[in-house]
Amino acid sequence: MISRKYNISISQLQARNDLAANKIIAGTNIDVGGDGYHIVVYGENLSLIASRYNLTPPKLMALNNMKNQTIHPNMKLKVSGNSRQKNVVKTTSNNRPKASGHRSKNHFSIKEFVDRETYRKYGSRSIWFVDKELIDQMNQLRELFGREITINNWATGGQFQWRGFRTSRSPEYTSYSSHSFGRAVDFDVKGLSAAQARKKIIGWYNEGILISKSISLETEVSWVHLDIRNGGGLRTFKP
Repeated sequence: MISRKYNISISQLQARNDLAANKIIAGTNIDVGGDGYHIVVYGENLSLIASRYNLTPPKLMALNNMKNQTIHPNMKLKVSGNSRQKNVVKTTSNNRPKASGHRSKNHFSIKEFVDRETYRKYGSRSIWFVDKELIDQMNQLRELFGREITINNWATGGQFQWRGFRTSRSPEYTSYSSHSFGRAVDFDVKGLSAAQARKKIIGWYNEGILISKSISLETEVSWVHLDIRNGGGLRTFKP
């Protein structure tokens, strides 16, 4: 993953290279930073940026001759006393993510998003019933956590088949649930409690790292519930 290799966040890669998503075509020249500047992205504030570069807000303001802490997306901030030439790397085929819904080392299989009967009937076409943004977001979370994430595991002999897309066959089906529209998943992150996992997701959201700009998280449950809704923003709610 380019962001990890060059110690730059996904949001910074997107801002520096005008990328609408975290998908990069093999052979593309990519600016991976290292030039002493930070591009402001949505959701960031001066204190957050300063801490990322081991600076204080006053020091960051002084470096940029700022009179107040007002910043805006796409603003270029100097974060080092010495400007350096930016690093540009050429991507290879190993940097190119596979299509959503098809499993690679870090990507989910569509079987993990749907129940047994739906997959038996539709096979790989079951992807029709799951929001693409949700699939992309979960693939990104699997990479960010660097741990095993379990949604549905019926295909490998596990007990779960209704933690993603739900049909009327599900004992937990409700017609207006985000699960019924293929926009929600319940999952566990190996080695972390649900509260710890939610805290990390909220942190990544506030840093502007996550793909989705509209995320809802259910609190006070022993699993992680995440859904994608229209309207933007981060929302937490109790069961």
